[in-house]
Amino acid sequence: MSAKVNNQLKDFQIATVDYVFNRFISETSLCNRFLVADEVGLGKTLVARGIIQKFYDHYQEIGKQSLNVIYICSNQSIASQNISRLNIEKKKGISQATINRINDLAITNIENTGDSFLRITALSPNTSFNISSGGGVVKERAILYHILTRHFAFSQYKDKLKKLLRLDVSQDNWDNWVSKDCWILEHLRSDIIEKFNQALNSGNDCYVELEEYCSERYSSNAQPSHRRTIGKLRKLLASVCVEYLKPDLIILDEFQRFKYLIDEDEDNDVRLITESLFTNNTIKILLLSATPYKMYTMQSEERDGENHFEEFKFIVEFLLNDKIKQTEFESVWYDYSKSLLHLNERNWDFIKSKKEKVEGFLQSIIARTERITVF
Repeated sequence: MSAKVNNQLKDFQIATVDYVFNRFISETSLCNRFLVADEVGLGKTLVARGIIQKFYDHYQEIGKQSLNVIYICSNQSIASQNISRLNIEKKKGISQATINRINDLAITNIENTGDSFLRITALSPNTSFNISSGGGVVKERAILYHILTRHFAFSQYKDKLKKLLRLDVSQDNWDNWVSKDCWILEHLRSDIIEKFNQALNSGNDCYVELEEYCSERYSSNAQPSHRRTIGKLRKLLASVCVEYLKPDLIILDEFQRFKYLIDEDEDNDVRLITESLFTNNTIKILLLSATPYKMYTMQSEERDGENHFEEFKFIVEFLLNDKIKQTEFESVWYDYSKSLLHLNERNWDFIKSKKEKVEGFLQSIIARTERITVF
């Protein structure tokens, strides 16, 4: 590890960094997902910085061209604060990207330049990934307009597209957004234009709805369903844009605030957008949280559908990311739990052996440091 970064870490943080990194690159027992659950205030962000430094050095040693990191946290203010702490390069004139909306990628080149080996992109679920079913902001609709005017089926409907996508923006303002001199045209990425227009085809509901709008006279009475069509176009663009993030490492900070991002059983638009990130087994995923799941649930909370064990099980299954390992863990956990029902038999060696098997599983995917409490 770089001496400069190493000097900023305490011994227990260095131990965590080394352990997690070795788990990520292990040739004998590869681990692509890991949870650092250190107690509040013990510097999980600094641990993440140390892990970035480890990958940075490792990737340069093996001849990689870049290290691409996505940092996801609950809001943009935290993202802005922590992204500078995670940036181990901090070269003059080089800043890391904070993407307010995932569709900004259509006009934002986040590819590494020759000046920087590291790229960190900060995202937040509520603003970056949460694409509503409405019309979105005017910039997004302007991006859609300039892309759609290059679509083989809709390039002839420029005037109709202007009307459809304008919504409640003043005419003068909208004319600036859709003009040939709009700054968007200078930054619009040709590869995303091509991908989006390929995805918008006759087999897509969005295509059919848009074709109906363009072939009929625009009516303000149709505006509610019209907004839904724009919402679908925005989601389609988001699903294209997210593929261009191409991370090597994803850091989910305080992920318990947005567990829906990693829940494979969730059936929502956010999950559809992020699916390519969390189903790619070549991407390393680092979870940070002092409280990844509840330690226990009250009876009243259970009546409301909460269950601390199910939360724990969900996290373990996500981290293991392997059906066989998940089944093995359930069996080991069951054996250990069953052994605790027979404490009166005082078969301590047997119980200890069951306990150590559970610990072995958990230590392969979770690390936690706590303060020493002296009474």
